[in-house]
Amino acid sequence: MSFATPVQALAQQTPQSLPAYGPWWWGGGYGWSFWWMCPLMMLAMFAVMSVVMLAWRHAGDGRRRGGADSSLQILSDRYARGEIHKDEYEEKRANILSRR
Repeated sequence: MSFATPVQALAQQTPQSLPAYGPWWWGGGYGWSFWWMCPLMMLAMFAVMSVVMLAWRHAGDGRRRGGADSSLQILSDRYARGEIHKDEYEEKRANILSRR
C-alpha cells in the first residue's frame, strides 16, 4: 500500500468536484443563518451612542443648561469677584428677574 495514492486522488480533484457547502461557501445555511445580527448590532450601537451623548450633554457644572438661574449665578459670581459695582449688579439682576 502506498501513501501516494490518496494524495494523488486529492490532487486530481478540480474545484467543480468539491461540494458546494461548508463554512467557506454560502450554501448549506452557514452564511445567512445569522442575518439578524447586523441590524441588531446597529441598534445596539445607536443606543450606546445615544446614552453617551445624553450623558455628555447633561454633564458639567450646570451652566450649559442656560436660563435665569444660571444667569443670576454668573452675575452673583461677577459681583463677588468685584468685576461689577453694586448699582450695575442690582440693575442687571432686576432685568434678569423681569424676564421670567
